[in-house]
Amino acid sequence: MSGFAVTTYDPPAVGILSARLDSLRTTTELGNANITLGVNSDRYQDLLLPSQNIDGFALDDLNTITSKKQEIVGLGGDDTFYGAQSLFANSGDATTAVNNIYGANILTSVGVASALTFGVNAIFVAGRFLTQANGAAAKIIATQSATTVALVSSSGIGTTAFNTVNQCRVGTSTVNSENSTIVGVPVSINFAGFGNINQDRITVVTYPNLEPVDTSVNNPYFGETVSNLGAGNTGLGIANTFFTNTGGFIGTVFAFDTTADAGSATSITNIANEITGANGLRTGITSFTNTVDIIKPYKISFAVNVWSLSDVNAKNQATMAGLVTAITLLNDPKFGGPY
Repeated sequence: MSGFAVTTYDPPAVGILSARLDSLRTTTELGNANITLGVNSDRYQDLLLPSQNIDGFALDDLNTITSKKQEIVGLGGDDTFYGAQSLFANSGDATTAVNNIYGANILTSVGVASALTFGVNAIFVAGRFLTQANGAAAKIIATQSATTVALVSSSGIGTTAFNTVNQCRVGTSTVNSENSTIVGVPVSINFAGFGNINQDRITVVTYPNLEPVDTSVNNPYFGETVSNLGAGNTGLGIANTFFTNTGGFIGTVFAFDTTADAGSATSITNIANEITGANGLRTGITSFTNTVDIIKPYKISFAVNVWSLSDVNAKNQATMAGLVTAITLLNDPKFGGPY
């Protein structure tokens, strides 16, 4: 056939495969692919560093918030309540008192405890159970020795209410046993407010096959994870989200008489303001989160480019290795070569 410029090889099969091998080597080792890979790798690193640093600042503030909340739990715990007891005739007033002292922005949840007052002192340990002969049972939520007041919550136990008629016991279960301690008949039953305090947290959406690059999977986005920001994943991922009061449990606090213990009340207010105030720690974390949420998507886009180019290079390397093997065999006279 004439009219076409056709390159011929001698031997033909070896020549064709060798030409393909040379082309791939040029593309992989000398061509623009590696230049582009290098540029995207550099761009990724350029954005990874500030992402890591800003995440680090946010994590520092997050840890400080945890420390501040631990201080609040220490100030509003069992001893403070028993030292300045504040009991209410209705649950609404008890709830209001808790929110007034600690603020809704600090508390994860607010509850109302039954406050049973007895005629003589007893030892009450949080986690044990108070039971009554009428079948009422509840968990003790505050620890104190030598006191007449037991704070109990029946949440999740689903038993009947206590009364001022039947005898009560304290034990390790809701079943009255011979080993439980008799504390007597309640003199009065009121309400006490309490709140649970949890950590703040930042979640990060990450792609483990992009950071670092793993081309053994077919999809770089495979295995997307959402985890809490910590020392091991600063800078990674595509987006951060800041959640208040949804992390690990720190402790329980109680409403107390703020006139009788004005010092604790003032300290709690001041510490809470360090967290939630206009220039507080949460404001800083919000600023950090907004910033990395701008940077990280660009970082991830460069990571995707690095993954794609690395994937092409890996496949080219595999193809070249196969071509070398094939060419060697086709050149071997033992197998009828060269072809």
